[in-house]
Amino acid sequence: MKKTSFAGFPTPPSAGTASYVAKKKVSVFVGRGTRPSIDEGKEVPPGSPSPVDSGSSRRRTMFARKPKSSDVQTSLQRFSDLNRDASSRAKHFRLALESLCVQERRQLIDDYGFETFHLVDSLLMQAETAVDGGNVADVELALWALEQLLCLAPELIGKGWQKNAIENILKRALLPNNLIAVRKIGIRLFILWYQSLAMFNNSSQDLDRVFQCLLPFFPLHDGASTERVLQEYCESYSGLRKSGNGDSRSDSGIGFNPMPIRRTPILLNPQASTTPSLRERAQLLQVYLDKFLDYCHRETVKIEWNDPGKQLECAKFLLDRVIVLYIYQVFPDFEENGVDVFEGWEGSEEPGEQMDTADPIVIARYWLIRWITNIAAASVVESPAPGQLIFRQALFSSQKAINTLLTLMREAMQLPLACASVIHKVLYVIRHWLLQIEFPPFVEAGAVSIEASSLLLIHICTGFFSSPYLSSSGDRLASAVSVTHSILQISRDLANPSAIALPRPLPKSVWCELIKRTTEAVALCCSRSDAFGRATAGGFTNTLLSICVFIRAIREVEIEEKMWDDVWAVFKTGFWQQMVHQWSKVVDNVTRALILNLFAIDIHEKGADDGSTVPAITAPSGSVSSAKEAPKSHNERLASSRSDKSSDTGSVNYERHNSDDETNVEASNGTTDKDMQSVVQSTGNTTNWLRVWMRIVNLVDPAEPQHSQQAVQTVSHAIDTLLSIGCAQKLVHWLADKLLRLNVAQQPHAIPALCSVLIKAEPPPEQRAHILWHLIECLKADVSPIVLEQLPFMGVEDTAILASPTIDALQRLMRNSEFSSKAVKVAALLALDHPEAEKILLQILETRNIEFDIGSLTLCINALSILVLERADAQLFDDLLRTISQHASASQLIPVLCANLASSVRLGFHNRLVEALELGLEAPRDGRVLNDLKWQLCALSVADKPRASWKALLSQIHAHGDVFLEGLLISKALQYPLPGFPITQWNSIERPLAAMDPAALKAYLKSTVFITTPGALISFEKPAMEKTGHGSTGEVCLTTRTVVGRHAWSVQSEVVPRSRPSHANDWLQGLRRQKPQTFAEARQNSTRKQAPPPARELIDPFQALPSFSSAMSPSERAAQAQASMDMLAFIRRSGRKAVTANQASSLHPLPNENEVVPGLRTATSLQAWRKLAADLNLIKSTHSAQDHFARELRHLDSTLCREVHKVAVIYVGDGQEDKASILANTTGSSHFDYFVEGLGWPVTMGPNHLGYAGGLPAGQTAPYYATADTELVFHVSTQLAGDAQMKMKHIGNDEVHVVWCESRRPYHRDIIATRFCDVLIVLTPVSPVLVRVHVETQNPTYEFGPLFDGVYLHTKQVASLVRDTVINASKAYRLANHDCDRPNKLRESVFASTRSHLRELPVAAAITQLYVPLMRS
Repeated sequence: MKKTSFAGFPTPPSAGTASYVAKKKVSVFVGRGTRPSIDEGKEVPPGSPSPVDSGSSRRRTMFARKPKSSDVQTSLQRFSDLNRDASSRAKHFRLALESLCVQERRQLIDDYGFETFHLVDSLLMQAETAVDGGNVADVELALWALEQLLCLAPELIGKGWQKNAIENILKRALLPNNLIAVRKIGIRLFILWYQSLAMFNNSSQDLDRVFQCLLPFFPLHDGASTERVLQEYCESYSGLRKSGNGDSRSDSGIGFNPMPIRRTPILLNPQASTTPSLRERAQLLQVYLDKFLDYCHRETVKIEWNDPGKQLECAKFLLDRVIVLYIYQVFPDFEENGVDVFEGWEGSEEPGEQMDTADPIVIARYWLIRWITNIAAASVVESPAPGQLIFRQALFSSQKAINTLLTLMREAMQLPLACASVIHKVLYVIRHWLLQIEFPPFVEAGAVSIEASSLLLIHICTGFFSSPYLSSSGDRLASAVSVTHSILQISRDLANPSAIALPRPLPKSVWCELIKRTTEAVALCCSRSDAFGRATAGGFTNTLLSICVFIRAIREVEIEEKMWDDVWAVFKTGFWQQMVHQWSKVVDNVTRALILNLFAIDIHEKGADDGSTVPAITAPSGSVSSAKEAPKSHNERLASSRSDKSSDTGSVNYERHNSDDETNVEASNGTTDKDMQSVVQSTGNTTNWLRVWMRIVNLVDPAEPQHSQQAVQTVSHAIDTLLSIGCAQKLVHWLADKLLRLNVAQQPHAIPALCSVLIKAEPPPEQRAHILWHLIECLKADVSPIVLEQLPFMGVEDTAILASPTIDALQRLMRNSEFSSKAVKVAALLALDHPEAEKILLQILETRNIEFDIGSLTLCINALSILVLERADAQLFDDLLRTISQHASASQLIPVLCANLASSVRLGFHNRLVEALELGLEAPRDGRVLNDLKWQLCALSVADKPRASWKALLSQIHAHGDVFLEGLLISKALQYPLPGFPITQWNSIERPLAAMDPAALKAYLKSTVFITTPGALISFEKPAMEKTGHGSTGEVCLTTRTVVGRHAWSVQSEVVPRSRPSHANDWLQGLRRQKPQTFAEARQNSTRKQAPPPARELIDPFQALPSFSSAMSPSERAAQAQASMDMLAFIRRSGRKAVTANQASSLHPLPNENEVVPGLRTATSLQAWRKLAADLNLIKSTHSAQDHFARELRHLDSTLCREVHKVAVIYVGDGQEDKASILANTTGSSHFDYFVEGLGWPVTMGPNHLGYAGGLPAGQTAPYYATADTELVFHVSTQLAGDAQMKMKHIGNDEVHVVWCESRRPYHRDIIATRFCDVLIVLTPVSPVLVRVHVETQNPTYEFGPLFDGVYLHTKQVASLVRDTVINASKAYRLANHDCDRPNKLRESVFASTRSHLRELPVAAAITQLYVPLMRS
């Protein structure tokens, strides 16, 4: 029997005899795209090596030379040899194709068309007889060769060349029981063949039907099975059998002659006999739809036409076939209810019924919408898939296709939430078109207006909110929220001028429609009590209000009153708390925008002067960047969904993205807030801004119980924001009226705002009266503590009006044991003028039922201390001391009291203060506090007579090793201040070492003798010997340095005029002439007692002299002996000669009685010093100093013995709000000058001021104050010399700032910013005689007084109280800094360190150092 080929042609004798058995899987190059692997169905990139080459093609690709024409010719000869093995022919055919360009390949196919098709037929026949898997390689080679024919000879194929033979091969490849990979290749080859035939009108309805049924289980509208239709086609001889109704069925009465042909699959699928389940059918439909739609645009561009325009014709044909044969099938009412943008028809928006995600119709809709949307977006993605650009050109060249695209975009919004990824793709295209990032081609061509296009796109994207799936989102809630966020973001970006500038302006109708559709969406979604409404209520509200502000205030588009009413109705019907929360945020942003446009004040730059919290403004550019980032994320999402890999995962999966990629609306509030903050820009009409602001504020009524608390807080915050600029009182009054309509006693959140209006806004008399009335009612209710918190900031008159009910409220709180620290502050403020409040403070200190913090107790002590000093109230002093001493926290409170009342000594309370200090010594647990108490007591005692309590004090000081305090108390008692001795001179008058140059310091060390005693370091400059051989007659300057200080002494000898001496011989001669009886009578009459006989005989008259050898070491005694021998040798060599008395008298005659001898009448300074050194026995105490000892002395002398403070005093005039204008003041007001005069006495820095200078240069005048333990210098800004920078060098380094502020706006520390202003005291005159005090600390743990925040003082008391307060504040700062030693302890350690640098001298060296004069040249 004659063997017939696969295509129906006779087989040459040798064609079927050879068989090629492949030892491994074969993959060959398939066209210019990717080639499938039949075994696994995986894509292999083009250009990959084929296994036919035994793995050597990579080396040949890298190092192979360009093939010669002879090689190509040889390959062609072997390929065209029909007697060769089919596999070998295929190899040479491939080699020939690879070495040719496209045109040469086309020519090769034209010349060798029959041989090529014969190769295909041979390989398929060879595959039928192959064993051990070789058929796979042959089939792959055959299909690859057929693909080359279809791609390189489209004109030949399209005209019908080998039509029946090719159709027969494709029928075998399309059989449903083939392997999936073979069937995919068959579909791809059929698409190539189908469109080639169509270009020459050779396609038929049968082929259209086959094209429609290529996908297994695709849902046809007529209910036919695609698998059955395809099976029938593949087994038919020439075409489908047709019934009268057009259905293809095996039992149809009309058929083809004579009966079906039983064709076998190319590669049988072993699982083809099993019936797939519904889930498996859905999975197969997804797999085939994905690849089929991808092949449609990918295979079109692989065909090499002579006319390049044919590719576009093919794209139009395939696009039309997909629309008619696929899209119309899954959307039955497409033609009746589809969008016609050219005729202005949008179709019906009625939501459909919910469908199961596994429904084939849903699957088909998903992939078809995804495919056509990717084509529409091909121009805006970075790297579109092959063929998408030409299909996009075909898409927008047909009105039918454009309407289909827009209809599918509308229908995408009604897909199940599992299809959220394709909805995002549609929104990506809508975003680009609506925001005019790219104009739709039909708009750019002028076929459709920008208004009609924008309205349609707005309707499409907002149609999502009528989806039937939103009400039952379930576990797909995140997807619903993500799509909602994308739609709302598009709306905000469209309305926001700062996000993207629209190249073409949109008419009013578009903006109004945007507001209308958004309002309808908010009303629809936020009125439902489901999970979706709860998750999106905030985002909806923020978007609605944002676009209203953008459109009306910034774009200045007039909005109808009805729209505002609709927006208001949304808040009336919505019941989600998130809506009011977002409304609050919008009100805050619009308030800042109103301030910027109405008053030209940027709150971000201005800041909150009163300490209120005002949100920072983000620059509008931030919203631009965020808007531009959104397309990027969509782009990435779109790019990630383009995959050439088949979805053979075995699961129904519509969304290619993880759920993590979807952003929840509530989680993305940061982006929403940034978009809303962009409304804060200086643009638009101020009247429009004011109207929009009032409209938005009125959307939520504070009287509505459901949202009352949030609404009151929002209005209160708006009041604080407007008050921060100081010029919007009218608006503040309007907002305050909204709060006054409430029952304030039941709305405690309104109390702080109303108090702020009362304090800062200067309300009209009627409004002020209403506020005070409400506050009085609140003081009678349970909300009185909230009023008490605000009371310290009120004015004098308002405080006086509220004083009586406030005291009643304080007493009620005290009885109920509900007293708080805020109430303590109110009681302290009222205590200065109301005795009832004073009693409350004493009760607080006495009570044990309520635990108060140390700050509150300190506040009570400060207020009562001011009363003691103001009234000189001894009884209050005693009561206060008694109460505190019995308190559990006495160890912390008594030091505060003693510091506050340090100046009470001037009132005659010396003994009381000493008693308080002595009590304090028993209580403190902190060693640093105990040290300060002892120091204060010693400084207070030096001006007093010794008393019995000194013994206990000295014992305690000695026990603790407080050398400084012991020396202070003993050495300066009753000597400070000395009578007639100015306190500014209570320092050493010796020339400081710091003023000496290095040469002078070296000479000083050479001429100075240092002597140490257990408690002092003595130094003196040795007198110089004159050239005459006599010493100088000047004074000897002696300096003693102790732990207490440095003192200078002068040593002089008192010279008495000499008288002529009488000789003992004359007296003895006189006695000799007396009679013995005279001596006897004298002895008898003498009343003197007889001297006792000596205890022992005095042998050595020099034995009473001090012996130094006992104090020496053996080495020192040896050194002294050697020095003595050297001195003896020197005396022997001196050549001195003895002289007689006559010779001596002739050399130095004795003077007469009246003759004055200078050397005898006036003692030299050397003689005086020698006598003093001998009398004090200083030889053993003499020490030597090293060269660096001058530095140690300078350090010791610079370590002050008193605590020093420097305080900045700054004057702020009226209207001054910046550092430059404040520091430019050279004079202050008369009240300021009076205050400065009371701080201290003026001194001029320089040589005449030996006290603390505070870093001021010589010639600078400043107030100075000093006590026995303190020195204080004030840096007054109006008195400092230089410009602002020079003044800041002094003021900026001060720990305490005192500001006298006469400006109407409050002063804050940021005006003069510095790192060291740890304590700020602001004095604000409120009347000619009253000053309000504001105290602010960086560290709230500082406890000091007597002044405290909020207190009112008389101008005559301010200076002294401020001085005491700044001293205590500076001490509190230093006590809190544990790394810093107290001044007395530092002096002790430095003194001990300085003494340690001296070295003891041997006796001989000590004598030389002590007695040998300094030779002067």
